[in-house]
Amino acid sequence: MLIITEAAAAVLRNLLHRAPAANRGGLRLVANDDTPGEPGVQMSLISRPFPGDLVAIGDPLTYLASCSVDTLRDQVLDAGRPDDPTGLRLVPSAA
Repeated sequence: MLIITEAAAAVLRNLLHRAPAANRGGLRLVANDDTPGEPGVQMSLISRPFPGDLVAIGDPLTYLASCSVDTLRDQVLDAGRPDDPTGLRLVPSAA
């Protein structure tokens, strides 16, 4: 399953807290293949999960699109700095 580091969680919490009230239900993560050979992730602020989404209870509340589970398995969402959303990146899990 996808691991979210504390630095990435801090970035996600900051994004969620700055969002309009209607979109503060959580963050939805969907895998994308914009870069060949490397998994990517698209993040959306949403009010509630989509049908079939997996819910990761935590801070922030995170929803994982069911179609993305296999792609994001064994990946770590990390951030270079906890205050910089442009530094979010996926890296393979060491385990």
